[in-house]
Amino acid sequence: LTRVVQRDIWRHQFPSGDCTNRRLLIASWAKTHAHGVGSQIHYMSALLSVAMQHNRTLVEQPDGFDRARIPACEAAGHNSQWECFFFPLASSACRHVIQQALQQNPDKIPHAENDYADVAARDDQIVAVGYANPTRLSMEAGAADLWGDASLRSPCTVQLGGKLATLTERQRKVHWWRAQAVRFIMRWPSAHLCHVTNQERHRAFGTVSANHVARFLQTQSESLSALSHSISASLGASTAAAIASATPAGANSTAAATACEARRQKASDQLAALASSTLSFQSDASGSGARGNGDTGNDAGWSVGVHEPYMPRPIVSLHVRGTDKFAEMGLSSLDSHVFHMTRIRPHALHLQHVWLNTETQANIDQTKEHPSWSFFYSSNARQGAAGSLRQYERDQSVAVSLASVLIAVQCDLFVGSLGSNWSRLMNELRSTNGRLLAGFVADNVEEW
Repeated sequence: LTRVVQRDIWRHQFPSGDCTNRRLLIASWAKTHAHGVGSQIHYMSALLSVAMQHNRTLVEQPDGFDRARIPACEAAGHNSQWECFFFPLASSACRHVIQQALQQNPDKIPHAENDYADVAARDDQIVAVGYANPTRLSMEAGAADLWGDASLRSPCTVQLGGKLATLTERQRKVHWWRAQAVRFIMRWPSAHLCHVTNQERHRAFGTVSANHVARFLQTQSESLSALSHSISASLGASTAAAIASATPAGANSTAAATACEARRQKASDQLAALASSTLSFQSDASGSGARGNGDTGNDAGWSVGVHEPYMPRPIVSLHVRGTDKFAEMGLSSLDSHVFHMTRIRPHALHLQHVWLNTETQANIDQTKEHPSWSFFYSSNARQGAAGSLRQYERDQSVAVSLASVLIAVQCDLFVGSLGSNWSRLMNELRSTNGRLLAGFVADNVEEW
């Protein structure tokens, strides 16, 4: 179903033709600089729902994404553009129409700043819409109806207090749509973001991966050496008996000896071939996509049957929000989140690895108090307890934060606080990447 929905959104956002006759909706980033990236992405998901319902193609305002005002984006030719991190929201033809309109007659473009529903009443080819409106949730629920009752047939796998969260029909529609919209908005990371993600992955997991491979090679070398001695001894001891049994009394034994030597050479060649292919990375022929457990050493620390980069598995994604978010939701400590992870352990006995997302240095320091868990996290500098997330995103490369999310959604299990937009992104992305049934253990759900 996700593939069908993504195809439909793609066709809507990338219409055929030059887009000159297409009705367009401009997503203005101008007033969103005061909000975190997670909030802005969810804002875009709301606007995409408006565009879908009113048969308009959503186009972001050119050069309006302030988190992309960094040297790397400028060097790539995408300064202040969402395209610096992910694929554009709309076709180049539609973006060109918007750019021309803004250059020629920007004051003539009507705005629907305070009422998204006002978009429906306008016949203008181009309409701009602003941030935040109390009708946003109802608009998102309406987008889900474009696919019938699909949103209501999708199970809720968010757990709170040991039980699955109970959602109203409207809430289920909103969260289903957001998962689909976020998947579209954050599709196909750019070359810059892929590079940053690979750097973060190598920095976090490189040593672990190398140790797994080294242990595997050592173990296999020892096994091959023992096998070689065993085969040689076995062939040597059986050669005389084989010649005697294969040669009639008084006959020339040369032919029989030659045959036995051929058998010995064949066994030796097979052994050499085995030694030369010590690492064999093969897909799961059954297509089941089952993962190997890197901690057992049975697969050289690599996932089997899953075409994803290496992570030590099983691993849980953990997001702990702090700093200025206390104004919007109750904050929980790292200890509280670790308690939820401990409750998961009976269902995943080998669970010990954690990919931690947090902007607070105190949470990083506190990981030392939990030696039974192996914590991994991105290289971003953290902030104090009283810092501002908006300022933090400006000071630190948002690409590293986005890379951390992309790594998080490839984990096996999920724990976080859904009052935070960042946790919501992880929950939404895992809902459309094959991990819906893995569940999400929420520390809070009221604000969600």
